[in-house]
Amino acid sequence: MIRLHLLFTLSSLSVFGQSHTKNISGNYYGWWADTRWEYIFSENNNFVFNTGGHFGNTHTMGIYHFSGDTIFLLPFAKEKQTDSGYLYLKDSLLIEGDSCVIQLSTGYDYCKGKQRELFIQHSRKRGNKKHARRPEDE
Repeated sequence: MIRLHLLFTLSSLSVFGQSHTKNISGNYYGWWADTRWEYIFSENNNFVFNTGGHFGNTHTMGIYHFSGDTIFLLPFAKEKQTDSGYLYLKDSLLIEGDSCVIQLSTGYDYCKGKQRELFIQHSRKRGNKKHARRPEDE
């Protein structure tokens, strides 16, 4: 019985610990609607979201967290933003492999890479993806 309890405890720790071991840090770029879209994820769970083009020039900072394969973004309040052209983007993204994320509100993908190379290739619009719900939405 003790072995069974110990095995259950160890497996629970490894399952719940997986969300803390994901490393999505880096720059993810997309190009659609004549606009450059960029997500910058830091290892300390901070993110920056930049746009430039038809949809405007914005710079938004905030924090992110995981639930399964979904990233939830929470922008800082207006007072903590460093740019008056910020976009309050409380959104979620699906992790697609190790080099792309898909913005669930639009379906467009953003991939790691060199910025110049990505201007040649437009973001792909993906089909509807099932994703985790925000804890506060339940």
